[in-house]
Amino acid sequence: QFRLPGKAPPCGGGPVMPSRLFAPGIPHGHFFLRIIPPGPRPSPGPFPDSNFMQRLRLSSSCPEFSRLAFGTWRLLADPETATPAGLLDRLKACLDLGITTIDTAEIYGLYKVEELIGEALRLDPGVKARMEIISKAGIYVPCDFHPDRKTAFYNAGPDRLVKSVEKSLRFLGVEALDLF
Repeated sequence: QFRLPGKAPPCGGGPVMPSRLFAPGIPHGHFFLRIIPPGPRPSPGPFPDSNFMQRLRLSSSCPEFSRLAFGTWRLLADPETATPAGLLDRLKACLDLGITTIDTAEIYGLYKVEELIGEALRLDPGVKARMEIISKAGIYVPCDFHPDRKTAFYNAGPDRLVKSVEKSLRFLGVEALDLF
Protein backbone atom coordinates (compact mmCIF):
# COMPACT_ATOMS: atom_id res chain seq x y z
CA GLN A 1 0.00 0.00 0.00
CA PHE A 2 1.11 3.53 -0.75
CA ARG A 3 1.14 5.95 2.17
CA LEU A 4 2.13 9.58 2.34
CA PRO A 5 4.24 10.29 5.43
CA GLY A 6 1.97 11.21 8.35
CA LYS A 7 -1.22 10.33 6.43
CA ALA A 8 -3.79 7.65 7.15
CA PRO A 9 -3.58 4.55 4.95
CA PRO A 10 -5.64 4.65 1.76
CA CYS A 11 -9.04 3.00 1.60
CA GLY A 12 -8.92 -0.70 0.86
CA GLY A 13 -11.46 -2.80 -0.93
CA GLY A 14 -12.14 -5.68 -3.19
CA PRO A 15 -11.75 -5.94 -6.93
CA VAL A 16 -13.48 -3.61 -9.36
CA MET A 17 -15.55 -5.50 -11.91
CA PRO A 18 -16.43 -4.03 -15.34
CA SER A 19 -20.12 -4.22 -16.21
CA ARG A 20 -22.27 -2.94 -19.04
CA LEU A 21 -25.17 -0.73 -18.06
CA PHE A 22 -28.13 -0.14 -20.32
CA ALA A 23 -30.17 2.77 -19.02
CA PRO A 24 -31.92 5.91 -20.31
CA GLY A 25 -29.40 8.66 -21.03
CA ILE A 26 -26.45 6.27 -21.16
CA PRO A 27 -25.46 4.97 -24.63
CA HIS A 28 -25.35 1.22 -25.03
CA GLY A 29 -21.92 -0.26 -24.54
CA HIS A 30 -20.56 2.34 -22.14
CA PHE A 31 -18.71 0.65 -19.36
CA PHE A 32 -19.30 1.26 -15.71
CA LEU A 33 -17.58 -0.38 -12.77
CA ARG A 34 -19.25 -2.39 -10.04
CA ILE A 35 -17.31 -1.83 -6.84
CA ILE A 36 -17.18 -5.14 -5.00
CA PRO A 37 -16.66 -4.73 -1.24
CA PRO A 38 -14.39 -7.07 0.72
CA GLY A 39 -16.08 -10.21 2.02
CA PRO A 40 -18.72 -12.43 0.44
CA ARG A 41 -19.47 -11.67 -3.21
CA PRO A 42 -22.88 -10.21 -3.98
CA SER A 43 -25.25 -12.53 -5.79
CA PRO A 44 -25.61 -11.87 -9.52
CA GLY A 45 -28.78 -10.20 -10.65
CA PRO A 46 -30.20 -7.12 -12.32
CA PHE A 47 -28.90 -3.70 -11.39
CA PRO A 48 -31.15 -1.58 -9.17
CA ASP A 49 -33.71 0.52 -10.99
CA SER A 50 -33.05 4.20 -11.60
CA ASN A 51 -34.82 5.24 -8.38
CA PHE A 52 -32.46 3.30 -6.14
CA MET A 53 -28.72 2.85 -6.26
CA GLN A 54 -26.97 0.73 -3.68
CA ARG A 55 -24.18 2.51 -1.85
CA LEU A 56 -21.21 1.03 -0.10
CA ARG A 57 -18.30 2.04 2.06
CA LEU A 58 -14.98 0.24 1.51
CA SER A 59 -13.81 1.00 5.05
CA SER A 60 -14.87 3.13 7.97
CA SER A 61 -12.45 5.89 6.91
CA CYS A 62 -13.81 6.19 3.34
CA PRO A 63 -16.82 8.00 1.92
CA GLU A 64 -19.70 6.01 0.49
CA PHE A 65 -19.60 5.18 -3.21
CA SER A 66 -22.38 4.23 -5.60
CA ARG A 67 -22.31 0.51 -6.45
CA LEU A 68 -21.82 1.51 -10.11
CA ALA A 69 -19.14 3.98 -11.15
CA PHE A 70 -19.06 6.00 -14.36
CA GLY A 71 -15.94 4.82 -16.19
CA THR A 72 -14.14 7.55 -18.13
CA TRP A 73 -11.47 5.65 -20.07
CA ARG A 74 -13.12 6.20 -23.48
CA LEU A 75 -14.65 9.68 -23.00
CA LEU A 76 -12.73 11.24 -25.86
CA ALA A 77 -13.85 8.50 -28.30
CA ASP A 78 -17.53 9.46 -27.88
CA PRO A 79 -18.50 12.75 -29.56
CA GLU A 80 -21.22 13.23 -26.93
CA THR A 81 -18.72 13.24 -24.05
CA ALA A 82 -15.66 14.72 -25.79
CA THR A 83 -16.63 18.29 -24.81
CA PRO A 84 -17.09 19.76 -21.32
CA ALA A 85 -20.77 20.54 -21.96
CA GLY A 86 -21.47 17.06 -23.35
CA LEU A 87 -19.68 15.41 -20.46
CA LEU A 88 -21.58 17.54 -17.96
CA ASP A 89 -24.86 16.31 -19.51
CA ARG A 90 -23.64 12.71 -19.13
CA LEU A 91 -22.63 13.30 -15.49
CA LYS A 92 -26.09 14.73 -14.78
CA ALA A 93 -27.66 11.64 -16.42
CA CYS A 94 -25.52 9.48 -14.13
CA LEU A 95 -26.71 11.42 -11.09
CA ASP A 96 -30.32 10.93 -12.22
CA LEU A 97 -29.63 7.18 -12.19
CA GLY A 98 -27.99 7.31 -8.75
CA ILE A 99 -24.47 6.83 -10.13
CA THR A 100 -22.42 9.28 -8.09
CA THR A 101 -18.92 7.82 -8.50
CA ILE A 102 -16.56 8.81 -11.32
CA ASP A 103 -13.73 6.36 -12.09
CA THR A 104 -10.79 7.93 -13.91
CA ALA A 105 -7.01 7.60 -14.17
CA GLU A 106 -4.08 9.79 -15.07
CA ILE A 107 -3.40 7.81 -18.27
CA TYR A 108 -6.99 7.84 -19.63
CA GLY A 109 -7.27 9.54 -23.01
CA LEU A 110 -3.49 9.73 -23.16
CA TYR A 111 -3.49 12.02 -20.10
CA LYS A 112 -6.34 14.29 -21.32
CA VAL A 113 -9.48 12.87 -19.64
CA GLU A 114 -8.93 14.25 -16.14
CA GLU A 115 -8.58 17.74 -17.59
CA LEU A 116 -11.86 17.30 -19.51
CA ILE A 117 -13.62 16.13 -16.34
CA GLY A 118 -12.31 19.20 -14.49
CA GLU A 119 -13.57 21.51 -17.25
CA ALA A 120 -17.01 19.86 -17.11
CA LEU A 121 -17.22 20.10 -13.32
CA ARG A 122 -16.29 23.80 -13.44
CA LEU A 123 -19.37 24.43 -15.63
CA ASP A 124 -21.62 23.35 -12.74
CA PRO A 125 -19.85 23.11 -9.36
CA GLY A 126 -23.01 21.65 -7.81
CA VAL A 127 -22.44 18.44 -9.78
CA LYS A 128 -19.04 17.82 -8.13
CA ALA A 129 -20.61 18.32 -4.71
CA ARG A 130 -22.84 15.30 -5.44
CA MET A 131 -20.11 13.00 -6.82
CA GLU A 132 -17.13 10.99 -5.62
CA ILE A 133 -13.95 10.78 -7.71
CA ILE A 134 -11.69 7.73 -7.91
CA SER A 135 -8.37 8.06 -9.76
CA LYS A 136 -5.36 5.86 -10.38
CA ALA A 137 -1.77 6.29 -11.57
CA GLY A 138 1.41 4.36 -12.23
CA ILE A 139 1.30 3.60 -15.97
CA TYR A 140 3.26 5.90 -18.28
CA VAL A 141 3.36 5.80 -22.08
CA PRO A 142 4.92 7.89 -24.86
CA CYS A 143 2.47 10.42 -26.31
CA ASP A 144 2.18 14.06 -27.40
CA PHE A 145 1.49 15.08 -23.78
CA HIS A 146 4.82 13.55 -22.67
CA PRO A 147 7.19 13.73 -25.69
CA ASP A 148 10.17 12.96 -23.42
CA ARG A 149 8.91 9.42 -22.80
CA LYS A 150 10.34 6.99 -25.32
CA THR A 151 8.97 3.70 -23.93
CA ALA A 152 6.01 2.64 -21.81
CA PHE A 153 6.77 1.87 -18.18
CA TYR A 154 5.26 1.43 -14.73
CA ASN A 155 6.27 3.59 -11.79
CA ALA A 156 4.38 3.29 -8.51
CA GLY A 157 7.13 4.80 -6.38
CA PRO A 158 6.08 7.29 -3.71
CA ASP A 159 7.65 10.34 -5.41
CA ARG A 160 6.01 9.54 -8.76
CA LEU A 161 2.60 8.87 -7.18
CA VAL A 162 2.69 12.14 -5.21
CA LYS A 163 3.37 14.03 -8.48
CA SER A 164 0.55 12.12 -10.18
CA VAL A 165 -1.93 12.92 -7.41
CA GLU A 166 -0.95 16.59 -7.46
CA LYS A 167 -1.48 16.71 -11.24
CA SER A 168 -4.82 14.89 -10.99
CA LEU A 169 -6.03 17.33 -8.33
CA ARG A 170 -4.99 20.29 -10.49
CA PHE A 171 -6.57 18.91 -13.70
CA LEU A 172 -9.78 17.80 -11.97
CA GLY A 173 -10.04 21.12 -10.12
CA VAL A 174 -10.64 19.45 -6.76
CA GLU A 175 -8.93 19.66 -3.38
CA ALA A 176 -9.08 15.92 -2.66
CA LEU A 177 -9.72 12.59 -4.33
CA ASP A 178 -12.25 10.31 -2.66
CA LEU A 179 -10.19 7.22 -3.49
CA PHE A 180 -6.73 6.81 -5.07
